Order: sequence, then structure tokens, then C-alpha cells
Amino acid sequence: MYLDEIALKNYRNYESCRIGGFSRGVNIFIGGNAQGKTNFLEAVNYVSWGRSMRGSLDKEAVTYGKRLAAVDARFFSGDFMRHIEEEFDTEGKKQIKIDGESIKRISLLVGIANTIVFSPDDLRTVKDSPSIRRKTIDQEISKVRPVYYRDLTTYMSAVREKNRLLKMKGTDVRLIESYNEQLVEYGTKIIDRRGGFIDMLAKTASHVHQQLASGEKLEIAYRCCCDRGDIKNSLTKKLEKNMDRELETGVSMTGPHREDVDIRIGGMSAKSFASQGQQRTAILSIKIACAMLAKKATGDAPVLLLDDVFSELDEKRRNNLVRMTEGFQVFITGTELPGGFKAPEMKLFTVEKGKIESVLF
Repeated sequence: MYLDEIALKNYRNYESCRIGGFSRGVNIFIGGNAQGKTNFLEAVNYVSWGRSMRGSLDKEAVTYGKRLAAVDARFFSGDFMRHIEEEFDTEGKKQIKIDGESIKRISLLVGIANTIVFSPDDLRTVKDSPSIRRKTIDQEISKVRPVYYRDLTTYMSAVREKNRLLKMKGTDVRLIESYNEQLVEYGTKIIDRRGGFIDMLAKTASHVHQQLASGEKLEIAYRCCCDRGDIKNSLTKKLEKNMDRELETGVSMTGPHREDVDIRIGGMSAKSFASQGQQRTAILSIKIACAMLAKKATGDAPVLLLDDVFSELDEKRRNNLVRMTEGFQVFITGTELPGGFKAPEMKLFTVEKGKIESVLF
């Protein structure tokens, strides 16, 4: 998969921008701070995922003083082109078209043109709550298994309805039990897929990390809510056991929505003991591993979007990064091009005040 061309209108600091001619290998975007480098990567990811990688509302991406923003992109997989158009306004209205046809649900966009992002905000995956780690894993699974996204959406809807009932006094327990049946049905699918993905991710990310962190050991472990050897029965029994406690607290306390992913560096908790530089490199390793797994699962390489990736890597590790991402289209941002940096089929672009220009070098 590669991005052929993208057009932005009133997207953050891009009032009007159409850019193409990208390398199918490495593309470097150089510019000062607050010139639009991250905004550009966000727009590429937005058109593939339908949401901001920053977690912000759509309306916050509309250029100040404007009412409507648009992102229009063409992706190719071999000779097969996918055209994605997205418009959204400051009132919360949104329209998405795939190959000229409007879609009503974002779930239909998932998996059409995959991108994988690494940005400074990804430190939250290590430092913040389990919900952020679950979200990171769930997004990457969804990109290669769109049915997982739909199962997860159905599951979380059932959790919200169950929580609503738990907070109501005098709720018929049979109603809660009916939602528990849904949680078991969809929760079993989620746990099975999530566990299998994390097992593969742990092996791949460990190998990648050794290349990016001078042999440092990265470990990833799934903190599952139940017995993975007998998911359905184990989850059913836990829900039954915790019924009284859930009625007392008013919160659904059992299921994949309460799980965690443990990330360790050198045998120590990355959240508690790793430096910020170590945390960033660990997340970069995880994202590169996710890209490799996506390519293996679908036969199509996702587009890699790496924001400010050079700041933590010396020359040797930069070269290792280039080697490991061969076969992927890569977009990298930075304030300057590191001395002596080279990559196959590399193209250089400058970014200044919401304008992007190709540079010959």
C-alpha cells in the first residue's frame, strides 16, 4: 500500500494544499516547530482511520475561522486504487466517501488504507492507564481484522447498557444476566483475537527492539481477565461470581474492557522505571512490529507515519530502522536531516507555514 496523492483544505494550518509524487520508500519532511509537519501526518492517518491520532474532536482540526475542512487521498495497492474523501465541519457533521460512495459507519473505512503512526503522544501508551494500552492494541488488530472492530463496538455498547442498569435501583437481575450473555459472546472473541495478536507482537517487537536499542530486552505480556485455555466458561463464571459486587458498585468489573498489557524493559516495568527515551524506543519497536504483522496478515504493507523519530536514534539505529522498514512507504518528520542519512528511493520535502515543497538533493 502506498499514498499517491493527498489534498487538504482548511485542515489545521493547511488552508489549501495538494501534494503527490511521494517515494514508495522513505519520504522525509523537514521544517521548524509549529510549521505543520505533525498536522500533515495526522491528516494522512485521519483519512485512513476516520479519527485524529491526537484523540481530538474533528471540529478542532478545522482551520480557525473556517467552517468546513476536507481531506482527499488516493492510495494504491499494486495497480488497485482506493480514493477516500472526508469532509467535516465545526458543527460535528461529517461525510466519508470511498471510491465515490458515501458510507454511514466509520467501521466500513477500517482496513481500506492502513497507516501506522508513531508520535510523541504515544508515550501515553506506556505512561497512562490500561485503557490507553488496550486502545493501542485494539486499533492495530482492527486494521487487519475489521470484524474485530465491529465485535469490540458491539461489546462496548453492551458494557455501557449494563453499567446503566447497574446504576439503577431495583433493576431486574435477569436483564443484567441477558447483557452478561452478550459480554460472554463478544468478549470471548475479543480475548481470543487480542491474546493471539499480543503473543505474536511480543515476539516481533522483541526482535525489532534489539535492533533499535542496542540489545536491550523488551517484553510484552497480556494481562487477561480470565483463563485463556477456556475463555467462554471462565468468563461466564467470573461474571456470575462478581454479580453482587457489580450491583453494589454500579460498574461492570469483569471482561476484556478491564484488561491490561504489561510492557517491560530489561525485566523492569517500563511505566515505573524506564527513562522517557527508553519508553519512546519501546513504543517505536511496537509500532514497527505492528506494521510487520499487518503486512504478514494481509499481504499488503501499511503506510508508516513516524513523527520526530530521529531524536532518539543514533546513526547505527537510524540505519537499522531504514533496513527494517524496507518494503514499506515511510513518512518521517524532523527539524533537520541527520548528517549522512540515506535511504533507498528517498525523497525530501520542506514544510513551512502550512506549505509543502519537494526538494532536490
